Amino acid sequence: MNKYRRDLICQLFALATGALEDLHIRVSRGQSPRLRPRDYHNAGRELGKIAKNLAAIAATIEIATRDEKVPRVRSRTISTGRRRS
Repeated sequence: MNKYRRDLICQLFALATGALEDLHIRVSRGQSPRLRPRDYHNAGRELGKIAKNLAAIAATIEIATRDEKVPRVRSRTISTGRRRS
């Protein structure tokens, strides 16, 4: 991966971090029992906008790394200690 692409990807992750921080602030505010219904509605809309931006950033990262060799990750089954019936 060349330096410019790596820098781009790092910047995209920085944007994603900022979006997640904004998301955390909105979610924390939305937990308040003192908000009016309109405030909850507006907080929900803001949440949706941030989620869309985060999805766009994630898609851009995927596109930027598409022609790089990405190792496949095998999913592991996590034991819950329960037997299947």
